[in-house]
Amino acid sequence: MNTEQELEQLSALVDGALDDGRQRALLARLGEDGELRSRWSRYHLIGDALRGEPVSGTAVDVAARVRDQLAALREQVFGGPGVDKVVPLVPRQKAA
Repeated sequence: MNTEQELEQLSALVDGALDDGRQRALLARLGEDGELRSRWSRYHLIGDALRGEPVSGTAVDVAARVRDQLAALREQVFGGPGVDKVVPLVPRQKAA
C-alpha cells in the first residue's frame, strides 16, 4: 500500500517538480514497488491524454481492462460469469 505522501511525490515527479533528494529516493522506491510503478505508468498515460498527445503503442487496452474488471465484479456479486439477476439501481415506484 502506498502512502498519500508517496503518491503526492509521485505526482510531483511526473510533473518534474520533485527536488533531487526526494527524486532519488522515490526512484529507488519505484524499483522495489510494482504497485507504485503501475501508478507511475497510469499518471503518465493520464498526462499524455490530457495534453492530447498520442498514447504509446504499449499502453494498456483500457476497454479490455474495464471489461475484465466488470466481469470479475459481476462474478463476485452474482457468484458466476453470467448475469442471472437484474438489480434495479432505483427502486420501482408503485402505481398510484
